[in-house]
Amino acid sequence: MARTLSILSIAVAVLGGIVLVVTFYRELDRRDAPPIIIEDPVDEEEIVVSVEGAVASPGLVSLPAGSRWGDAIRVSGGMLPGADLTNVNPAARLADGERLLIGTLPPRSALSMVETPPLPGASPGVADDSQGGAASDLININFATEAELDALPGIGPTLARRIIERRTSLGRFTSVDELEDIQGISARMVNELRPFVTV
Repeated sequence: MARTLSILSIAVAVLGGIVLVVTFYRELDRRDAPPIIIEDPVDEEEIVVSVEGAVASPGLVSLPAGSRWGDAIRVSGGMLPGADLTNVNPAARLADGERLLIGTLPPRSALSMVETPPLPGASPGVADDSQGGAASDLININFATEAELDALPGIGPTLARRIIERRTSLGRFTSVDELEDIQGISARMVNELRPFVTV
């Protein structure tokens, strides 16, 4: 009986020692291990865009991510009188590094200075209103500069260059309808341009 108790005592002592050793090493592992930090991915907090053209304070502006064109224009002091809103979408979202170019409409006096050659049989100095307006108020697409074409509704710099390239390579336009032959200009756009252009 005494021997059995002795064996049990030894077993309990050994088991207790094992528990102490395991607990000791677990505590060491817990101290040496780096803390586990779980973080949610953070979206880009700020973007920088360039606002140029007809705004009060052109230049680089910093905005919160997810901002829109209207926010950038507002931070730049707003648009100046005569700003061309044709290609401006205030609701469009901005991306970091984007460039916003706000064009300007030509002054009324500049439109009246565009020379238009008289039609065959027409007397010099007689305005031609066959296109729906006085010739002095229309932009002649055969002589207009890139800036004048850029200011037309829906044209912009790319289409302005294509119009000039077309008349340089193939000669003068004989009718406004020929604008439809240029890539990017549809029949609907030609109809919208009729009140503003002539040949």
